[in-house]
Amino acid sequence: MRFEPTPTRELLQYALPTSFDADTQQLDASRLFTPDTHRLALDPDVTLVRGGRGVGKTVWFSSLQDQSLRRLVSDQYRLGAGLSEATVSAGYGTRLSPDEYPTPSAIQRLLSLSSPATMWRAVCLVALRDPIVFELGDWVLRCAYLDNDPEYFDVTVARIDRHAPARKLILFDALDRLSPTAGASAHLIQALLELALFLRTSTRSIRAKVFARPDLISELRFVDASKLTANAIDLRWTAANLYGLLFSLLGNAPDGAAFREASASDWTEVSPEVWRSPSLSGDRERQADVFKVMAGPYIGTNHRRGRTYPWLPDHLSDGKGLASPRSFLSALRAAVDDTINNRSGYELPIHFESIKRGVQRASQIRVDELAEDIPWVTKAIRPLAGMSVPVSEDDVLQRWESVLDAGELAPISIASDESVRVGPPNAENHRDLIRNLEELGVMTRRVDGRLDIPDVYRVAFDIGRRGGVPRPTPS
Repeated sequence: MRFEPTPTRELLQYALPTSFDADTQQLDASRLFTPDTHRLALDPDVTLVRGGRGVGKTVWFSSLQDQSLRRLVSDQYRLGAGLSEATVSAGYGTRLSPDEYPTPSAIQRLLSLSSPATMWRAVCLVALRDPIVFELGDWVLRCAYLDNDPEYFDVTVARIDRHAPARKLILFDALDRLSPTAGASAHLIQALLELALFLRTSTRSIRAKVFARPDLISELRFVDASKLTANAIDLRWTAANLYGLLFSLLGNAPDGAAFREASASDWTEVSPEVWRSPSLSGDRERQADVFKVMAGPYIGTNHRRGRTYPWLPDHLSDGKGLASPRSFLSALRAAVDDTINNRSGYELPIHFESIKRGVQRASQIRVDELAEDIPWVTKAIRPLAGMSVPVSEDDVLQRWESVLDAGELAPISIASDESVRVGPPNAENHRDLIRNLEELGVMTRRVDGRLDIPDVYRVAFDIGRRGGVPRPTPS
């Protein structure tokens, strides 16, 4: 097995896009990968699907709305007609679609006139194409109609459910974009999940499927909320899943025939111009063999620095051992670009030093995302810049005492009933702050009690580790 450096780098550059945001990607069957760990998440009876940034929530949200992709997914996962023949609608997402659901600006207006619960009932009836509510055409009028006739929603849903020939699935994504106000977002999310639970427990054929970041749904406070969380599925990616995605992208690229021929003998055309290799989708030994030919066996000149196949996902994982495909693919894209720009004469397609540069790039992207999603985390970690891990808890506490203003991290109550909080629960107690960071996977604790920070966060925060991925040097 051999991959010629120049054409393989060109193939990698084509297959690995410069943008890894699912909102801007054109989905098609050739680029859709179905990791074995996601099967239950696509089951229509699973209501709540949890996942952090870049793990595939929006990919699945979009794919399920496309009939051909939905049937492909159903076939790959053997989910049957319950998914393939379902009627699927969007209840909320990143795309502006005011005919399907209110825009963020419209939501702000609706909340001044009606309740979150009424708004979601209107969205539900529009998705189910109830003629009366749908034909009103204006979200204010739709909510007012339901407020004036409180029984209409239950009676109509029962009627639609009774006559439905197949499953009706309503999808919700991008819950972080519902409102710029933390309090309003929290109440909207809670009302949405109450409606989702109602549909699941009260109807035979109507289901909601909600894709959400874990931090947005960490505190659900309504009756029987545990019925949702007990049935929730997390979108997880194993190392085999990540490499399976990579090889699927390479094998399905327009010039992927040479890669398919060299990499495995079990590539099969499962539909026109859509190729799958069972061995490269999940056989770790086969995957390791192929990646070794692409990037060498070691992250260095010998085994002391580690083997390339496990090294990359290991150094992109958070404290809970979770790595995202966005981080993985962005690291590889940066590694290929660095090899082309700085090590073009290397005998293999990817240089091991370039893989380290790729982790630096992925770390910066992940920290930027963290700053957007949970701002108090970056405020807590940035004061540790210049330190090296592993580090004692006392050293961290001492650094925080000298530079950290607890007021910046204190819980902020947004709602008038003080039921909504942003920030760590007890920012003034720095030992509790460490526990919060451990729960999020930003910090870990070694057996000897010292604290560590995974490379996917550590590098961009300018925190060192002896023998670890180096921190980026200023250009």
